[in-house]
Amino acid sequence: MAALQSRRFAQAGWEVLQLDLSGCGDSQGEFGDTGWDRWLTEAVAALDWLRGRVDGPIWLWGLRAGALIASHAARRAPPPVRLLLWQPLTSGARQLQQILRLRVAGAAIGGEKAASGVRELRKRIAAGNAEEIAGYVISPTLATGLEQADLLLPAGDGRVGWLEVSHHSDAGVLPASREVIERWRGAGCRVESAVVSGQPFWQTVEIAECPDLLTATMDCFERLNA
Repeated sequence: MAALQSRRFAQAGWEVLQLDLSGCGDSQGEFGDTGWDRWLTEAVAALDWLRGRVDGPIWLWGLRAGALIASHAARRAPPPVRLLLWQPLTSGARQLQQILRLRVAGAAIGGEKAASGVRELRKRIAAGNAEEIAGYVISPTLATGLEQADLLLPAGDGRVGWLEVSHHSDAGVLPASREVIERWRGAGCRVESAVVSGQPFWQTVEIAECPDLLTATMDCFERLNA
């Protein structure tokens, strides 16, 4: 989906840098060796690289936890930096809680004796231990950074595209999203939001597409850049 959207942007005349953070995609390193601050540093370095190559507005684009990284990286860079958010997480702490519950459930299903609860997992992470969850090793620095991350209001001219995907054609943005959007709009930020019908492609094992999201993203971008 990121590649398909990038091609749409390029066809519309936008310069696109698709970034694989350390330990992800085609980047070097192991996922279990990376950390939140390292990812933020890499995102800011990508912004600096783009500023040296292109004129005009700079956008940071993130999916799920990538939206948290984008909003924090935008705060570390000179404004204005605009945000394009796909199914953004509004709370890293809430996401970490869900990840740890997944570890506990997996241990129970696997029949592990004396499976650790979420509280015990948090203690182990706080003590500097990594945890393997759903086949990924989560480092303590990554877990701690995620837990402390909330979606941040962009500085500068404050333009945000906020797009979500739902199985239901008549769905509105999620309640947690609505709360953040209303707060940002109250602070003078221009937020264009939309919900499209489709499959949550980030959850599927096989590659899945959501064509309506591509179209809605271009429509949103056109309005925000008018």
